[in-house]
Amino acid sequence: MKIEWLRQSDGASLIVFFNGWGMDATPLRPLTVDAHDVVVCSEYCHPFGGIEEIERIVVRYERRLLICWSMGVYFGQICFQSNPLVFDTTIAVNGTLTPIDDDNGIPVQTFQATLANLNTQSREKFYRRMCRPGGDFPLFTQNKPRRSIASQHSELAFIDEAATASAGGPGDSIYMNIVIAEGDLVIPAANQHRFWGRQATKTIQGPHFPFYSWQSWEGLVAGLSS
Repeated sequence: MKIEWLRQSDGASLIVFFNGWGMDATPLRPLTVDAHDVVVCSEYCHPFGGIEEIERIVVRYERRLLICWSMGVYFGQICFQSNPLVFDTTIAVNGTLTPIDDDNGIPVQTFQATLANLNTQSREKFYRRMCRPGGDFPLFTQNKPRRSIASQHSELAFIDEAATASAGGPGDSIYMNIVIAEGDLVIPAANQHRFWGRQATKTIQGPHFPFYSWQSWEGLVAGLSS
């Protein structure tokens, strides 16, 4: 797991952001930040490491917020399920704890087709589906992840392996707030609603990657948790 700082100071408040598949911190750089330090976790791979490092970072702060997006919802759960109370707030955005599932995640056939056919053209198509058509995609294009096809394919294969191994589910959810974008074309909103069931959810308008709806991390936190 790769750990990148977007802002590191002597502040009292930390946002830990668990990224989606194929990402790094680059697409998040357009968001300004004033009141928090921000650290981004990405590039989940075998062996799955970095848990102890991120735990050492978290405990140095007085106020701690966890935001997990897409596949990051699953991996954030894995990292912190033994100690969820380390965070004051935990937010899941456009993800579930069964990430590859016909009813509760990405449909199996869609995931396997992506794994089998990943190339520069299919990756570009995925980015377009991930963003708001004609709205957020140009800004995302200017801030694309700096990842190779090979590294993204390796990560996708690891996600397949990890999700299959935990098919029974990774335990009780650590998330206090669940956010679902109705325009999600990657993990269907209906599947997300089905997975979270009776747990209270916040519905927003937007695509799978909804973060350009806000200009700052402070605005994002307020928008996701209100």
